[in-house]
Amino acid sequence: MSFEEFWEFELIPFDDMSITVGTILLVLIIVLSSRGIIWLVSRVLKLRMRRIKGVDQGRRHAILSITRYFVYTLAGFLILEAIGVNVTVLVAGSTALFVGLGFGLQNTFNDFVSGIILLFEGSLQIGDIVEVDTEVGRVVKIGIRTSHIVTRRD
Repeated sequence: MSFEEFWEFELIPFDDMSITVGTILLVLIIVLSSRGIIWLVSRVLKLRMRRIKGVDQGRRHAILSITRYFVYTLAGFLILEAIGVNVTVLVAGSTALFVGLGFGLQNTFNDFVSGIILLFEGSLQIGDIVEVDTEVGRVVKIGIRTSHIVTRRD
């Protein structure tokens, strides 16, 4: 069996496409590359931003979070293309679906936008003490959609 035969060996056949050994290896390379890019960007951000005054831990976290989401989204599109799914048709066809979901997910979208604002504005930082209603806690993680605090009961 030659390398080309091994690479194109069909594992899962479909009507108009098939999953081959080469497809699986390509998906694995994309996943590992995206993880490596995120690791490299986080290392560079940590080293570079320590030297810049005025860039706190929250802003580093915000930049890293946005970069992570961007790289994973790009990797997802690349994986779909590698499998054989036409992403342009998928995006164009899902536009109506996204409009319908937008009406149903307004609160989630509001949380998402608020999370981005909190990450970039820096008004809330990791380690801050906050009071929500009658609960007092310390911020341990600021995410895109949710933030986590530790209270006295935790």
